[in-house]
Amino acid sequence: NMYGIVAEKLSSHGKSITVNPGEEMTFTFSVYNANDHEVTLPITDVVPENTTYVSGAEKVLGKNLSWTVTVPADETVMVSYTVKVNKTITFHLGSGIIVEG
Repeated sequence: NMYGIVAEKLSSHGKSITVNPGEEMTFTFSVYNANDHEVTLPITDVVPENTTYVSGAEKVLGKNLSWTVTVPADETVMVSYTVKVNKTITFHLGSGIIVEG
């Protein structure tokens, strides 16, 4: 993690979930900048197994999603993406987010 940056991945369905086929899920990244200056950084994620990407990413390359965000000092920026579930899956959040810097 970059010093002064707090990132969290949230789900529209909570942290430990079972989602059924045909349902859509939204994942949101909340990035807080505790520094006294703005910071620009990349956020990357991978479309979860057994889901199909719907919308939200700045860039899509295969199953790899990415954004470049500029977070002002002492502020939070959020980005989201939506997937459609192809078969019943159980999810445990806490993995999958990469914040580089």
